[in-house]
Amino acid sequence: MSYIGNQPDSNILFYALGIDRFNGTGSQTIFTLSRTLGQDLDAQVIVDNVIQEPGSSFAYSISGSTLTFTEAPLAGTNNIQVIFRTQNVVSPYSDVRADQIGTGVITETKLASNAVTNSKLASNAVTAAKINSSAVETDKINNSAVTTDKLGNLSVTSDKLAAGAVTSSKIGAGAVGTSALASGITVSITGGTISGITDLAVADGGTGAGDAPTARTNLGLTVENGYQVPTGSAMLWTGSVGSIPTGWAQCNGSSPSIPTIASYGGYVWIVKT
Repeated sequence: MSYIGNQPDSNILFYALGIDRFNGTGSQTIFTLSRTLGQDLDAQVIVDNVIQEPGSSFAYSISGSTLTFTEAPLAGTNNIQVIFRTQNVVSPYSDVRADQIGTGVITETKLASNAVTNSKLASNAVTAAKINSSAVETDKINNSAVTTDKLGNLSVTSDKLAAGAVTSSKIGAGAVGTSALASGITVSITGGTISGITDLAVADGGTGAGDAPTARTNLGLTVENGYQVPTGSAMLWTGSVGSIPTGWAQCNGSSPSIPTIASYGGYVWIVKT
């Protein structure tokens, strides 16, 4: 077909004049056309050489390729003619290519709600520059989506942690070392029981015990009349030698651990053993 001007789009279909003929039966009211039409006026219907009034309230109506008469035409041979008017029908594209979309044509207002889904996004298409401030909220993040490699150094600060969020089950073994603790931290223990702590040895400045009696023994202390007396303590004994209390010995050099100290004023020296 020849034309003047730009070449028409390949999806525009041209329908020229045409005609369908049918035989009336006197009872049939529905006939199938050779073309699909959009409205009653797309064809002119003639019965027994009389032009019919279009419309469902009048002589006939057309829906797609179906012609329906309100009353059955009389019997006859080719006494029903349907003359198709000229039409320019644009057939919709099955796919819209990128080269058919102008720059800036698709704007936010032209996108239906929830139209952009994960399957429509290319890998790595959503970058930080394309995300508005505060756009990523808690309900937009899948469970387990935030992993260690997704967190920047020092990005998790104390103001970003909910109260009570960091529990012992969230801390790995050996995760908190001395280097991870700020200097000057003071821990105040006002009561209760501390479990899971190894007793600090005497050599390291501790008592090597978890209870008071054992601690006194490890430190060489005993309680005499309410007073703690270190082993090796010496004092004058005003009683008789035979009444020296248990745990004490006269300073008479009877063993390498017992020194010899001369009596004083009739009293003997005794030492805590």
